[in-house]
Amino acid sequence: MDNDDKTGNWQYQTDEALPEQGTDAGVVQPIQWSASEYVGHEKSLGWYIIFGSASLIIGVLVYALTRSPFSAVAVLLACICLAVFGARQPSQIPYEIDAKGVRVGRRFFSYSQFKSFSLVPEGAIYTIWLRSLKKYTPTVALYFAPEDADKIIDALGQYLPHEERAPDAIDRVSQRFRF
Repeated sequence: MDNDDKTGNWQYQTDEALPEQGTDAGVVQPIQWSASEYVGHEKSLGWYIIFGSASLIIGVLVYALTRSPFSAVAVLLACICLAVFGARQPSQIPYEIDAKGVRVGRRFFSYSQFKSFSLVPEGAIYTIWLRSLKKYTPTVALYFAPEDADKIIDALGQYLPHEERAPDAIDRVSQRFRF
């Protein structure tokens, strides 16, 4: 409804005549989805045996080089923590992209924190990595269903440049060992 101050009359506009709210050109409508927090890999008993054996060998090597039982125990405890983390199954978390930034679970990230985004293959699926402006800040990963790829990439492309990027050495080792 519009008021006309000169005549005191009002005019009625139908829904078709009203501008659609929130659909201004260039403004992304919020995109929400739920997906795994990371790619989980099933690990067999053999995987744990090999991992445990390698951990013991590394612990012995650390002790042989440093002659410090504390260092060797610290390495073994770190390996145990890695094995426990590796056994953990990923949970489903909500993701959201809107005009302000990206939400991953409970954490919100403004677009101003990122330099670019990349589409990276992780086995049979793809993941979006958000590359931070800060050198030592970890990459933020967005997991999604393949059918949502186009709308998510289009939305991010309005706020961040796309950059081709291959997995680094740590990512390749992690994938190789199915961690």
